[in-house]
Amino acid sequence: MNENLAKILAWGENRKIQLGALFGIFILSSLLLFMPGITIGHDIFFHLLRVAGLADELKRGNFPVRLQSIWLDGYGYPVSIYYGDLLLYFPAVLHFLGLSLTRAFSLYLMAINAATTLISYECFKRIFKSRNIGLLVCLVYTTASYRLLDIFVRSAVGEFSSFLFFPIVALAFYNLFSDSPEKNFKTALLLAAGMSGLVLTHILSTEMCALILLLISLFFLKKVFSKKIFLTLLSAVFLTLLFCAFFIVPLIDYSINVPVKITQMTEKHIQSGGIYFSQLFAFFQNPFGYDSSSVKDRMLFSPGMPLMAGLVFSIIYLVYYKKDKELSFFLMLSVFTLFISSSRFPWDKIASTKIGMFISQIQFSWRWLGMATVALTLLLGRLLVLHDKNHRVVWGGVICMAILQTTAFTSIYINQAGNYGAKDYTEFGNNWSIGNEYIRLGTDIKNLSGEIETNNIKISNLTRNANSFQFHAKGIEAGFVELPIFNYKGYTAVYGNGKKLAVTDGKNNVVRIVFPENFDSDVSVRFEEPLLWRIASIVSLCSVVLVLCFLLNRKIKTKSIAK
Repeated sequence: MNENLAKILAWGENRKIQLGALFGIFILSSLLLFMPGITIGHDIFFHLLRVAGLADELKRGNFPVRLQSIWLDGYGYPVSIYYGDLLLYFPAVLHFLGLSLTRAFSLYLMAINAATTLISYECFKRIFKSRNIGLLVCLVYTTASYRLLDIFVRSAVGEFSSFLFFPIVALAFYNLFSDSPEKNFKTALLLAAGMSGLVLTHILSTEMCALILLLISLFFLKKVFSKKIFLTLLSAVFLTLLFCAFFIVPLIDYSINVPVKITQMTEKHIQSGGIYFSQLFAFFQNPFGYDSSSVKDRMLFSPGMPLMAGLVFSIIYLVYYKKDKELSFFLMLSVFTLFISSSRFPWDKIASTKIGMFISQIQFSWRWLGMATVALTLLLGRLLVLHDKNHRVVWGGVICMAILQTTAFTSIYINQAGNYGAKDYTEFGNNWSIGNEYIRLGTDIKNLSGEIETNNIKISNLTRNANSFQFHAKGIEAGFVELPIFNYKGYTAVYGNGKKLAVTDGKNNVVRIVFPENFDSDVSVRFEEPLLWRIASIVSLCSVVLVLCFLLNRKIKTKSIAK
């Protein structure tokens, strides 16, 4: 009897049971993916076009992809410069190899769920030093209501992909400020890996995470200025910049030199879109909707039943049982992130200040529910550590709540959602820039002719390959040729033996090639990366290779010492 009981209590220590549990978590979080096609979410076509654009550029031999030429009837869109798409190369390659666009994207969603399951388990297991608790917290985190909302309702690819990296950052910061001795290069590398993943996936999630880390650092200000922690943080920042240089340098370059909507900060009033306190406990609300003033028309703005139960029971534990520093800190962090995602937080007043205007660029205050989900997960994990002796009832309750909320979400969704399948982007078009965030200011995209315009110049032998043009130009007087592509920094016009023509803005910000008098030559127009971008790419590649070599060498030395 005692042996059987011991086996039951040690279920999380069994390797086969661990793998089975992780596979079950993956399946539970992916139930809506086991259907034909994909579910239609708010931003689905925007992200499908991103994948299609990457695949199209890879076919043309362009890597890393900067400007995607298939967008907006071939006028081009620099979505890859402003929006990190490192992870989207996976579905893009699948589509490039022949899979339908929606099938490739569906496999990407499965891969994200699988990776989030494995990484969150590994990170939370290390934070709470328990495989059992690691599995439970992994279950709750992976099936969190807001995360499922991001995937299946909002189709917020950047945001839900960021959930893959939050646990890595959480583990690094936990090691940094806990009593753990791991305040060294290993922690710096871990933090850099997590933050690099965020930068290359979703800038807004990066900004929110960075602000939370800044607040935590201020809270532990005395520790921050200890030599080990300060150097670790400095190393993490430096490594992140090296790893992401290939993305950060073009982004900064365009932010400074290319005036587009997204770089023009304006005062955003986002307070009205904040969540209501009652919504946090509306676990079975219809997931569809928007940030309407009407509660019934809103989305499912709740972290989920297990996480909110953890919040309630943590308060009870601290009030009626005993104090715990870690639990108190995670509770404070959870309450704060929930508060700033609510309609009660004074976002409108803050937006009138310069710093507030920057922070309010997140567009929707309820986006902070992502940070709240991480904080609440850590809170629940710590609570489970403190209730380790009464684990059977508590763990059973957590598992039941997670399964109940996920299956309820699945049932409600299936009854209302539609499924969609597309072989390629031509089935839904290439005009899905949504808010036109990356369009040059002053451009009227409704007034694009798609034609080549000339002045005093005659062209012949024209060939076009996406956003590259070759033609023969001839003119006695000075003139110009306007091409049906938007003039983003990087376009060059070359003739003769490598000589360059001036490239300026034409009507509606298209590429205008300026020709001198008595011109008669073949001309080649194409998008070419500036030298600084190429150097940045080399720096990133070399940094990653050097770090991998260092880790491999360290592992070999450790094995040799062990022998």
